[in-house]
Amino acid sequence: MGAPQQVFSSFGVSITPKIQVYIVGGGTSPYLRAWPFVDSTGLGTAYGAPTGATAVGTNTRNIVFSPSIAAIIAPSSTSDFINAFKWNNTTGFGSKYSAPSPALPGESYGFMFNEAGDRIIITTLSSSPYVHAYEWSDSSGFGTKFTDPSPAFSASPGTVPQFTSDESGIIFGGNSQNAIAWNNTTGWGAKYSAPASPIATTVAYLNPAKTVLFGLSSATPYIHAWAWDNTTGIGTKYSDPATPPAGAPFIAPGIFFNDAGTRVMCSDTTPAVMSAYVWDDTTGFGSKFTSPSISSGSIRGIAFNQAKNIFVVNIQNSPRQLTLLWNDTTGFTQGSLAISSVTNLFAATFSPVEP
Repeated sequence: MGAPQQVFSSFGVSITPKIQVYIVGGGTSPYLRAWPFVDSTGLGTAYGAPTGATAVGTNTRNIVFSPSIAAIIAPSSTSDFINAFKWNNTTGFGSKYSAPSPALPGESYGFMFNEAGDRIIITTLSSSPYVHAYEWSDSSGFGTKFTDPSPAFSASPGTVPQFTSDESGIIFGGNSQNAIAWNNTTGWGAKYSAPASPIATTVAYLNPAKTVLFGLSSATPYIHAWAWDNTTGIGTKYSDPATPPAGAPFIAPGIFFNDAGTRVMCSDTTPAVMSAYVWDDTTGFGSKFTSPSISSGSIRGIAFNQAKNIFVVNIQNSPRQLTLLWNDTTGFTQGSLAISSVTNLFAATFSPVEP
């Protein structure tokens, strides 16, 4: 059992910290690992390993909890091409859900639930139609698949799907910032027009207000931003940051925000680890914060806690994982919280904090 132990205040009152779960996928058995996470101390005692998980590939973009925190969806590079398990914050991994039908055609790597938690969007790496949508139930798992979009995507969009604020559209990255209309009852609609000067993006994320579309690319300036409108789609591109990231950012998942949407952080290239900027929805990129650094090893995955003040970074070399503390005023500092030394870890995420 991985739930936090009770602690006692100076008044003798028993307090059980609210549970936040840190979960990570990797290429080494048992492939999925999870720990309770307390912001003041870090990882607790690991939950038991899931039964029946398959390898999480290096191409993975994200891992998601269902909105009710009763299910966990993670990518897979083999077999059914998806890892889907029931979840409980006290007992951990439950039974594995049956694979979706029709089955996914290849390696999955990006997922997103709608707000109600009854629809799930999945992207696949190298097999048409690249984007897939299913009905979902936390009790029974995958339901009916929605008819594929027409015309089909010509290539993998390469990113985690993002619902617009009213769930009338879904945003992807790819060669032209793919965006497509969506209806939770009828499914896929028409594609939005591409921006005036499309850029091949490996990551695409909407800001917290879902009015700005951010993307990462493999060429300088590496981070980009466009206005977004639910009716008209992708609008004017913001000016590039005066000081771009050091190099092509790592892509899983790649872009993060504070709750107010006034700070935007992205993965970077070793030794920089991450870049961060002041952001304004009217004027765009502001000043750049000083980036943290590591001596060697590529970045494999980054997760941001729900309080928006701690990053956990998976890296290729020792120490395998590190924590970065974040402050909206001062930026990054090296953390010293309890972390894992497990090797071969990729994408990771934090659960919502249990109510």
